[in-house]
Amino acid sequence: MVLSVFAVLPQRLALLYLWTLDTRRLLHIRDVAFLEHRMCLFRFLCMPFSVLSHVYDRGVGLEMGLLCKTFGESCGLWRGSAPGQRGLGAKSRKSLGNPGPMESWKSKSLEHINIQFRSIMEGMGIDEEKQHKLAAKLNLSKKIRTITSMQTLDERKRKIREYVVKLRDRNSVLNLLSLSVSLEIGPKVLYEIFSAEGGHDVLVKCMRRMDEEFSDVVCDALYIVLSKYGNHFPLFLRILLDGFLAGKIHETKSFFKILEFLVNENKADELFFNIDFNRCVCNTYLSKVIEYIRNLPKIDEELNFVVPLLRSPKSVHVKYILFVSDFPLLEQKVSNREVFEELAREIRPAACADWRKDRINEVMRLAEIEGVLDVACCVFEAFVFGDRKVFGSLLESMEKVGIYEEKDDGGKEKAVEIESRKDAAKKPEASKGRGPKKIIRKTGKSQTPAKRYIQVKWTKMGKGNSVWSKINMEEMERVFKAEEFDGFEVRGEKPRASSAETEKRRPSVFSEKKNYAINIALGRVKESNCDLKSAILGMEERLSENLVKQLLFYFPTDDEIEQLQSTDSVFGRGEEFFKECIEDIELMKRCLYYLYFIISFRNQNVTKTLETLERYYSMLLESKELRRFLGIALAAGNHLNKGSFLGNAEGFTMESIPRILEVKSNGSSMVSLLRKKIDCAQLLKDLSVVYDASGVNFEGLCIEVEELKKNYINASGSAFPQIQEKMEKIQEKYEAICSLYDKVTKLHRDCREYFGEKIDDGFSSRIILLLDRMARDVQKK
Repeated sequence: MVLSVFAVLPQRLALLYLWTLDTRRLLHIRDVAFLEHRMCLFRFLCMPFSVLSHVYDRGVGLEMGLLCKTFGESCGLWRGSAPGQRGLGAKSRKSLGNPGPMESWKSKSLEHINIQFRSIMEGMGIDEEKQHKLAAKLNLSKKIRTITSMQTLDERKRKIREYVVKLRDRNSVLNLLSLSVSLEIGPKVLYEIFSAEGGHDVLVKCMRRMDEEFSDVVCDALYIVLSKYGNHFPLFLRILLDGFLAGKIHETKSFFKILEFLVNENKADELFFNIDFNRCVCNTYLSKVIEYIRNLPKIDEELNFVVPLLRSPKSVHVKYILFVSDFPLLEQKVSNREVFEELAREIRPAACADWRKDRINEVMRLAEIEGVLDVACCVFEAFVFGDRKVFGSLLESMEKVGIYEEKDDGGKEKAVEIESRKDAAKKPEASKGRGPKKIIRKTGKSQTPAKRYIQVKWTKMGKGNSVWSKINMEEMERVFKAEEFDGFEVRGEKPRASSAETEKRRPSVFSEKKNYAINIALGRVKESNCDLKSAILGMEERLSENLVKQLLFYFPTDDEIEQLQSTDSVFGRGEEFFKECIEDIELMKRCLYYLYFIISFRNQNVTKTLETLERYYSMLLESKELRRFLGIALAAGNHLNKGSFLGNAEGFTMESIPRILEVKSNGSSMVSLLRKKIDCAQLLKDLSVVYDASGVNFEGLCIEVEELKKNYINASGSAFPQIQEKMEKIQEKYEAICSLYDKVTKLHRDCREYFGEKIDDGFSSRIILLLDRMARDVQKK
């Protein structure tokens, strides 16, 4: 009877007919009401099997596919198919059957998902054995996707709010993954709810709290929102980079896609920030990321973000970092030949052979022997980048430097003095010929005197174009006779270094630079090592910020600590101090972290600055008189521009305000006209807060607060009770600052959307101009 009906009725009617029969028997459904509520089955029944089987093969809406398959097998309409056509083909099995990297989360969350997933499978009439097989085959992301696709739009709207609220206070892989899936496959209305609930700030909070089990999901969710809806987040890149360098991000594909997105948006300046106190190009986040990429066994898309960086204002730094990382050696690792060739072409690796590397290496060797290697490297960097603050007048004085030629075999030719040019100093070109070498020499003679004299302790300088260039030294030297200096001769043998001094010059535990820096910092302390140690362990806040900062920056490494423990030799004061602290070395480090945080926390007037910005941004959003002024100005401008291209405007940028205020004609001014239409006194009162806010750089404040948070994390991670007790006393105030900071960043973002442009120093200066002009007119009146 049933088969004859199927042979006559159209396919859809046949399905509807089946629905009116014993559905419980055909599908083994235990709760028909559940199916009606959770799957909207009637709507699915109106779709042909070809569509549903395609949906099933694609792995989207798995519950729909399983439902169709069950119906089809019951009706004889679902025939056996070759792998890759209908049902779970080879391709689908491959994509769904291999557990992905997301399976590494806590078993509690995984079990919670499996319970929900098996409940859905059970409701669909699938027996217990098949439930277990499906639960084992599908990874966590596929299961979440299946569960989410079962929900109605109203359910998803409600869930979005729940996810944001739960993630605001704690990490939850389940909630974050569900949120990202909902935003990825859902309509835009879900994102609007996410945004209205402060979801952007919540995701940034998740980044700050991310650990090794949570970080990969945060990166995936962040990239989904960025790629689909754009960047409406507060500054977050430095937080993400710190997490990456700390080794918390394992699946780095999303991380590098986020970098590429931000670089293309010109919002990746943090890549050129230094990771700590060492202000050097080699210590930037970008340099550390490139170093990570170098150590990868295979490089796929990790270098894509570097290509647009070469077109940025910091392109010289990028090329330098690539060069010092021996980028040409990565040729065999990089799978994308186009990216590799473009980067290699920019740093000109073929020119390396022409750069006289043997001479550079010799200079480096001598600099290391003399203990000035760090200085030499910094000077070379400053020369490449044309940093005149480092060189001072050196570039100008190079015009007078003599350059002499000599053959490669060492035979000297006659000296030929060549005047350097400024552009040659700024852009040194590699010599491509194999002619004679050019070596920079001093034009003055330097001979070792036969006698030793008392030295004149002066500070030498180049003559340049100063008075010294106008003095004839040969004439001045002829004024004296050699015997006139006999009275200044030093008699006796040159003093030899004592055995104690020789011992002091032995190789020390710390490097020369480290010893020098620590000794300078400790040299300003009048206390003994014992008293200083007691002050640090007692966390006395009278200690200077610079001393604490230097001791932290040059704190001995684990290897240096072992060397200090295993020797009893004579040390400099820096090594002596840390040797005396060996027994409490870990507590010492934690106390220094606490002191650096608390001193910087009290020295920085962050709270007052944030409160000022809060009033300023709130005024911009809430001032009715400012909004009325803008509307009145727009109406007046459109009237004056009627019939021209500038007419019929829907709005204007704040940089237009100076031009609007300058409109005058026949004794009439736009300012006077606008002032009659608004409450000028109220507008002046509203705008008065801009004077306090104008001196604050928002981006700089964000960096300052993020640095403060980083110091807090270092200080609060201590297991020592005395430090924990002190941190608890300031925790409330710290959390109040963080809460205020989150509020201010949200207000700043709201202002940016409200005015449709950046809220920066230029914006504030135009508000001040409006305020001054209005106030001046009121005073005249």
